[in-house]
Amino acid sequence: MSNTPTLARQSKIVKKIQRFEGTRVIPLLLKRKGQPDAFFYAPACAACGAAILDLTNANVSTCGWDYSKPVKLASFDGADFYVLESDGAWTFCKSCDRSENKPWTPADCVFKNDQRRSFEREMP
Repeated sequence: MSNTPTLARQSKIVKKIQRFEGTRVIPLLLKRKGQPDAFFYAPACAACGAAILDLTNANVSTCGWDYSKPVKLASFDGADFYVLESDGAWTFCKSCDRSENKPWTPADCVFKNDQRRSFEREMP
């Protein structure tokens, strides 16, 4: 099984939305005692614009989506990926996300709290 995505023949809809709209990430400098400084990429709330540091208190929501005409984008790792017409996938603080945006996924399933590379993490 290949880890290289296989792109489907692109239709007009996929070409039209190649610039996908979605969550903006904020580069933050992270300082940990006894460790080198590192960048941490925090999602910005689509409603209030704040950097979301507590990923358990946020959702990633797909806004304005239309499920009726999915278009195949690629095959990867044994799965087919489809593009839906939508206004994008955005991250919201739970206090800002009162609009019943669906579908949604908890932000800590999409983003990682520990963004260090595996060799940078302490071994047990």
